[in-house]
Amino acid sequence: MNLCNLTIWEETFSEYVPNVFCAPWQSVPLDWGTQRFWQDRQNQLEEKLLQVSEMSPEQLSMYLYNKRDQIGKVMGTVDWNYINHDLKVSRVLCKQCAHSGSKSRHMLICPS
Repeated sequence: MNLCNLTIWEETFSEYVPNVFCAPWQSVPLDWGTQRFWQDRQNQLEEKLLQVSEMSPEQLSMYLYNKRDQIGKVMGTVDWNYINHDLKVSRVLCKQCAHSGSKSRHMLICPS
């Protein structure tokens, strides 16, 4: 789940969803893990999934590495102990996905 959480970081911690953060030390929004999370961010999340699905494997890999570097080790929805391993695995999976011609790269980072 790390890569999915890294991919949707901005949508998770955005300020356009009111009343989901009530303390500065809160690591996830109050609607995390609920249907409201998706409902309140549906347009943004669908747009992000579309962007990810249109990325080449190299673009996706670089996007994830850059996102990790931008965010740093902020507490939240990403388990930083495993993210480097997850990114290496995602690079391999993206290359395999590109080789097979699959257009569903977002399923590699956001499994159902």
